Amino acid sequence: MDAFFADTSPDAWAKVVDRLLASPHYGEGWGRHWLDLARYADTEGFEHDVTRPNVWRYRDYAVRSLNADKPYDRFVREQIAGDELWPTNPDALIAMGFNIIGPDMTDSSDQIQRRLNTLNDITDATASVFLDQFCACGATPPQRGEAGGRNDKLQKQFYTGPTP
Repeated sequence: MDAFFADTSPDAWAKVVDRLLASPHYGEGWGRHWLDLARYADTEGFEHDVTRPNVWRYRDYAVRSLNADKPYDRFVREQIAGDELWPTNPDALIAMGFNIIGPDMTDSSDQIQRRLNTLNDITDATASVFLDQFCACGATPPQRGEAGGRNDKLQKQFYTGPTP
């Protein structure tokens, strides 16, 4: 801070901003916010709290993308459809982790329910992060005059994968 206040040049502010943006801590700091939105955790969560050995790849992808100043539209596309748009790009494939890093029940005996929970999680996360919509509306009927409801959620789920 002392260097900033001592610098009387007209570009003093720009120098500080450039220095902060060039720091690897920039991506780490903003990455924490993004990873919260993406439901990032090193474990599966809840009572199925199994460690995920490779989930760090998604975390590092997000930090690396932010530090590289990747355009937001590219960042989003990689996470929603990276495997289809750039099938030979390792970062685009890692970015698809957005869809599966939510809570999971890999040790569940009810794999049909697990698949439905996964689709619900993907739909809810995608809608809330990218569309600014809360979609956990499948569990309760919509109120009179309220948009959404189970049919709206199922239409959104159509894009995340087939149901069993």
